[in-house]
Amino acid sequence: MDASGSIERRCFSRFDCALPAEYKTIGLLNNDTLTGAIKNVSEGGTRLITDDFIPLNSRLVLAFSFPFRNRKIKSLCKVVWTKRFATLAKYDLGVEFLDMTGKCKDDMAAFIKSKLS
Repeated sequence: MDASGSIERRCFSRFDCALPAEYKTIGLLNNDTLTGAIKNVSEGGTRLITDDFIPLNSRLVLAFSFPFRNRKIKSLCKVVWTKRFATLAKYDLGVEFLDMTGKCKDDMAAFIKSKLS
């Protein structure tokens, strides 16, 4: 259980951060490259803030970089939860990584481990 008494369902530790991100939705009418902000990241997924509503279970391609690394992390993802901010015209999304190259997984795991240790 976490501090609020809720059951913790995460399999991976999360690292709080503020990283710019780019994403493209798959199968939705707007297929432009859009921007958002990553608020935390783990080996299994991320919390993404966007200006656009993205429905639950939507697929997207997400790309971002960690500071001081010149290689982008890119993954096919699925939206697993979504909330609209009450006072802002923005959306808070839980995004699960579905398909990522081994090198991206290794880079991300090493970066997160270095920040959490």
